[in-house]
Amino acid sequence: MHRKTAALHRKTAAAVVLDLFLVQLALLILSGYYYGIRVLILALIASGTCLALDAVCLHLRNQPIRAAHLDAVNTGLTLTLMMPASVRYDTLIITCFAAIIIGKALFGGRVNLLFPPAAVGYTFSILAFGTELLQFPQPYTALPLGNQIDAAYTMSASAQFHANRMIDLSDKLLLGALPGPMGTGCILLLTVGVFILIARRSVAISTLVTFLLEYLLMSLLAGADFDYMIKLLGCNMTLFGAVFLIADQRIAPKSLGGILYGFLAAILSMYLTTFAEIEYAVVITAILLSPLAQFLKSQSWQMEYARRRRQYRRTHREQEVEQHER
Repeated sequence: MHRKTAALHRKTAAAVVLDLFLVQLALLILSGYYYGIRVLILALIASGTCLALDAVCLHLRNQPIRAAHLDAVNTGLTLTLMMPASVRYDTLIITCFAAIIIGKALFGGRVNLLFPPAAVGYTFSILAFGTELLQFPQPYTALPLGNQIDAAYTMSASAQFHANRMIDLSDKLLLGALPGPMGTGCILLLTVGVFILIARRSVAISTLVTFLLEYLLMSLLAGADFDYMIKLLGCNMTLFGAVFLIADQRIAPKSLGGILYGFLAAILSMYLTTFAEIEYAVVITAILLSPLAQFLKSQSWQMEYARRRRQYRRTHREQEVEQHER
């Protein structure tokens, strides 16, 4: 029975990995349309690097490679989509090393994560290569395939939004046709992805829904209109980060713990976005609150264990009473 249950769990984890991969693949194809084949090369490099590093770490721990461990490919895709299309290949490879070695292997692998690996890798690269990661080419620019790109760079749509909140971004933002991290700005495609992942239960639903509702509620309380809310979700990688970082099932707790985690994540992300004006606020939020998520997850397990223990004792007492009456 235990083996059958474990096999079912592995199958479910592999299905989640596949769902996340397909949604990110759609975002990657759109990015390739905007910036050319270099985007696909970046994705192959990042995914291959993350997968190879994860395989080496599993081998060193004498653990078999299973289908669920292909989540390393998704980590590579997530990192790629969070980068400018002009990022250097070596910068991306170093980012992947940080994500897998520091963010994943250091804590014991996919079942013992303390932080989302992609968030760790991105944070490391922001500290090491901040200027490079915050300069973006214009969409519809076919970038050359070399490591160093000589192109006309501009500030991201997020930076433009912080500098001038009345700037008209909405139409292009819906399609992701604005300078910024290459795969995080298409509201329409991300919204479709959200519904698909929720329907297939491939994200932490309670966390994601709470995060989005709380984020929109705070926007409404601040007097924001629909146009402004679209900008808040599309800029700063907010919607993308909510799906692939905050609502990561490997990190987020379930039930009430997930609701509390999503609620606090929305508040912190909104604060870092609107007051601190940090373009990657959702990444910082994931890093800061992931330890809390792990604590809530452990508490949820303890509460579930206590509930089952009480149920067992009650059932046992009822059986004793029934036997005594006989």
